[in-house]
Amino acid sequence: MSSGRTALEIQNISLRYEQRWVLKDLSLSVSAGEFVSLLGVSGSGKSTMLKAIVGEIPLANGRIAGPKRYAYAPQRAPLLPWLTVLENLELARLPTEPVELFRTRAKSMLQRAGLLEAENVKAHKLSGGMRGRTSVARAFLIIESQPEVLLMDEPFIGLDVVTRDLLHGLVLELWSSEKPASLFVTHDLDEAIKLSNRVLVLSKDGTKFTLDQPITASTSSSTLRAQIYEALR
Repeated sequence: MSSGRTALEIQNISLRYEQRWVLKDLSLSVSAGEFVSLLGVSGSGKSTMLKAIVGEIPLANGRIAGPKRYAYAPQRAPLLPWLTVLENLELARLPTEPVELFRTRAKSMLQRAGLLEAENVKAHKLSGGMRGRTSVARAFLIIESQPEVLLMDEPFIGLDVVTRDLLHGLVLELWSSEKPASLFVTHDLDEAIKLSNRVLVLSKDGTKFTLDQPITASTSSSTLRAQIYEALR
């Protein structure tokens, strides 16, 4: 549930990517405690928006106001293959946090993610599901140290249905502890409805949201699914 305090503010942003306009004069506010799913057709600018938020792509105009540090789980769980699971998590440690204190938190997170027995396994030996869990665990470790904004860009893409369902449960469990403002990019309608309390659909040209719908206990999944389909057309 939203607290009403704005955690992330995007104001009239425009940017070019690979010689074309991807987003133009787009605005969005995400409140603390909101879990917002962002859908849209391929090429509409969903992933580009997240990259702009974390500063990977410069803005042509507009501004983004948010925390200095984001928790970010990008596509394909990019882990350093020569490091172990625990060592990959340690990349999230702030310099000001003692190593032993962080490792205690990390091992607790690995326990919750069902990865404690794999803490010393090299990342290149992990299955897709274990890579996804490691990426999610690392993002939530950052949230524990600075619970502000969580960004996830299709972190479960390419995984089988059972593994995705297990990771959905993990995300909901971890999110419920801190309730960070979250922006979750997905192409999966059911995933969006299951995880979020607000759904956005970005227009094909990246200039507006064709749907901005809160999800409550009384929301009809079938009705919302139909609204999303219509907004994606």
